[in-house]
Amino acid sequence: MAIRTALAEMENYILQFPENMVEAIDIGTKAIENFKPAEVESVVIAGLGGSGIGGKIVSQLVWDKCTVPISLVNDYRIPSWVNEHTLFVATSYSGNTEETLSALGEAIQNNARIAAITAGGKLNLLCRERKLNCIEIPSGQPPRTSLGFNSIQQFFVLQAYGLIDGYFIEELREAAGLLKE
Repeated sequence: MAIRTALAEMENYILQFPENMVEAIDIGTKAIENFKPAEVESVVIAGLGGSGIGGKIVSQLVWDKCTVPISLVNDYRIPSWVNEHTLFVATSYSGNTEETLSALGEAIQNNARIAAITAGGKLNLLCRERKLNCIEIPSGQPPRTSLGFNSIQQFFVLQAYGLIDGYFIEELREAAGLLKE
């Protein structure tokens, strides 16, 4: 019986995915209004699991539109070239992923430009304390089901820093409509 309940819950999350996409667009649109962007020469997206997969998907979808190179990190450490000209995007649904928090600490020490995507935890607290750019996504679901919320916010972060334009918004709305059908 527990397995059936778990499967039913997961099915419900999957069925909610198109609505989550639309909600994610609204969240990102509002969140970047408060961003303090700066000019950057490279991007590093740090995250594991669903957050890391979101970075991989987005980096591949924007490779021909983004004006700077994007690298991915799923470790405690960051590349030595990360500096004040780097946009470091920390993604952690829980906000407590130790590898992401460690990498973020190094990025802060290297004076990187910081943006974060999280549903809470230490990452959210750190962003509030340091007044870092942060997009809060809804909590309360299994992390692996937050891919839509997480990945869509990565598009918005890139847009906020002027690295891509808003072309993706209408494409995501269309995709959500197709998925609903």
